[in-house]
Amino acid sequence: MSSNEMMQYLFFTVVGALALTALWYIFIKAPQARSRQLEPWARKRGLTFHPPVSLGSHTTGLETSTLQGMVQGIPVTLRSSRLVNSRRAGINGTAELMLRAIAPSPVSFSVTLAPGSARGAIPTGDPAFDANVSIQSDNPRAALAWLNPQLRAAVYALVANGEPLVCAYAGGETTLRFGAPVFEETQLDRLLALAVAAAYARLG
Repeated sequence: MSSNEMMQYLFFTVVGALALTALWYIFIKAPQARSRQLEPWARKRGLTFHPPVSLGSHTTGLETSTLQGMVQGIPVTLRSSRLVNSRRAGINGTAELMLRAIAPSPVSFSVTLAPGSARGAIPTGDPAFDANVSIQSDNPRAALAWLNPQLRAAVYALVANGEPLVCAYAGGETTLRFGAPVFEETQLDRLLALAVAAAYARLG
């Protein structure tokens, strides 16, 4: 091997190692560090934080962290899941918020709230909201009754410039699914505000 070939070999070896290190930090180390930082944030809000358990270096699946506790008198469970592959690179995931309505109604419906306006979306009569969040539901009447001004404000803060939110309501048991795992504190505070607004929303 000539000296020129040796230099090229060393160059690409170093570049490859740096690239792998950067990917490891971006997809593994940084998310883990952000996750650990949630423990003091959770304590300040009276919540219990359960960090994700690693699946191992050669496993594909979901790594899930959980926040549980009372938020303004509402029992709340928030799960953030990150799908990882055998190289430990985060692919995608979800956040799921579970709660029970203060005044449950014996109806069931689902509603999808997505950023931006869309053809065929259900109007709420709130021009600012309708211009930035579109609604689809299998029970428009119930969905509109549920989406009171306080809940619309909480949805707007979370959805208008972010991921879609899918809500399922069944006799007061409410699940809200966000299209990405949530580890950033501002977004978590918005999710907790959404939980409180959803719990106090009444359909009748």
